[in-house]
Amino acid sequence: MSFIRKLFSSVSDQNNKFADDQDDEAAIQSTTKTQNTSSNNGKSVFSSHNTETFKSTASNEHSRARTNNGEITTSTDEYDNTSRNYDTLTFTDDQLNRDLAENVTEDVASYHRSTISHRSAIPKFPDNKLTDEEKKYVAFCIEKLKKVEGVDSKKIQTIAQNCVLHDRFKYKFFNPATEMDQDIGFGGMGATNKRTKTGLRIKFVLTELDQSSHMRLLRRIGHTLNFTGDSQFGMFHTALIVGNWYVEWNDNSLAIVRKNSSSKAVFAFDLVIITKEADIHHCLDVIAKECCRWNGSVMYENRKANCQHFTQAVLEKIGIDFESKLKGAAKNYIERLKKYGVCDMTIDLTDKLKPLFKNVQSVTFKTHAELDMFYNTIKDALPSYFDVDEGKSDEILLKSFDRAFWLRKESSKASADDEPLRGSDNCCLCPFNQYEDVFKVYLEKNSVNSKYSLGNYLPEIPNR
Repeated sequence: MSFIRKLFSSVSDQNNKFADDQDDEAAIQSTTKTQNTSSNNGKSVFSSHNTETFKSTASNEHSRARTNNGEITTSTDEYDNTSRNYDTLTFTDDQLNRDLAENVTEDVASYHRSTISHRSAIPKFPDNKLTDEEKKYVAFCIEKLKKVEGVDSKKIQTIAQNCVLHDRFKYKFFNPATEMDQDIGFGGMGATNKRTKTGLRIKFVLTELDQSSHMRLLRRIGHTLNFTGDSQFGMFHTALIVGNWYVEWNDNSLAIVRKNSSSKAVFAFDLVIITKEADIHHCLDVIAKECCRWNGSVMYENRKANCQHFTQAVLEKIGIDFESKLKGAAKNYIERLKKYGVCDMTIDLTDKLKPLFKNVQSVTFKTHAELDMFYNTIKDALPSYFDVDEGKSDEILLKSFDRAFWLRKESSKASADDEPLRGSDNCCLCPFNQYEDVFKVYLEKNSVNSKYSLGNYLPEIPNR
C-alpha cells in the first residue's frame, strides 16, 4: 500500500534524487530566527512542496525506494550498519522517571553561560522569565507529574519546564549532543558522516503496551472493550518515530520523547523524509511546540485525547495526512484506536471472508497458531485474495499481529500461545516466517530504524 503526498521542499523523491526546488533556496539560507512556523488555516506548512512515496514496512518487507544515487534499497534498512532499534513506547513509572529526570539540575550557581555546552543541564527559569500562558502550562504539568510515582519533588518544576517550554523541550529531548551512542550522537544522527545522508525520517508506528500500562488501561476501559484481566497480550497503541526518537502520548498524560531502545514496533509506516537542514529545524520546532501544548493543557482521555488523537494532531501540524490514505482492515483498526485508545488483535472481516468463518463480523486472535490457521484458511480457499487491494489491507494487519507474536516469543514472557502453527513433524507453518530458525533475521528485516543523520542540526541552548 503506497501513496503520493505533497509535503516538504526537501522531501526525498524517487525521481529528483534529493534535488532541491529552485524556489526554496532562500529557506536554506534562513537563520534560526526565520525558521518559525508559518501557518495555513492553523496548520504548519513548509515553503514549497515535492512528492514522497509512503510505504508500509509491515505490508511488504520487500518494498523499495530509490536513494539519491538512484540505487534500489529496501524500505526497512535491514542492511544499514547505523540502524537503531526501539522498545515499546509506553513506560513503566521507573522508565518514565529516568527519561524525565536525566540531566536535570537545580544548581543555578553552577550555570555559567560562558562555559555552557550542549551537554549541560539547564536549571529552571525564574517565574518572571515566563509568559502567563507558560506559567499556566507549568502549573498544569506539575499536577500531572505529582501523579507519577517516584518523581523527585525537588526537581519537579524543572522537569515541568522541560516538558512545556518548547525551547527547553527541544534541548532536552531533540538534542543529539546528549546522545551517548555514536550512531545517533555527533558523527551519527547529529552530524553528517560518510555512512549516512542528511535527513529526518518520520514514521507512524504501532506498538504493544507494556504490562503496567496494559493493566492501567484494562482497569479504565476494560468493560468498554470487553477486555478482561485475563488479557495478557495483544493491546497496542500508536506513536511516531522522528529521526531516531520515539514521540508518544502516554496514559500519564505526558508527551515524551524516548531514545536509544530496542524494537517492539509491530507496524511501521514511512511518512516522509525531510532532507534540508532548515526544514529539519523547522519540523522539530513544530513537533516540540505541539508536545508542549499537550503537556501543558491536555489530559489523557480514551475517547478524546488518546495516543492516536495526539499522533494525528502532530502530523496535522507538520502537514501530513495519514489516516485518509488507509484502507480496509488497517483503516478500521486505526479508527478503533482513535475511538478507544488501544486495540487488541481483532480484524474485521470483509464480505468475501465472512462465509469462510461462519459469517462472523470479526475475529480475535488469542494465539499465534490461530492467526496462522486464519491466514492459511484464506489462502487455501481464495488463493488470490491477498493480491488485491482489499486483501493487501488485511495482510498488513495480519503481518503486524504475526510480528507481535514473534517478538513475544523472543521475550522472557513467552508462552505456548506465542508458538506458531506446527505440522505433524513439528515444522513451522507460519505463513510469514516458515524458517523459524532465522526469526531474529525476520524481526530485524521488519525493524524500525533510520539511516539518516541530522547534518549540523543542534537545538539552541535555552537562555532567558
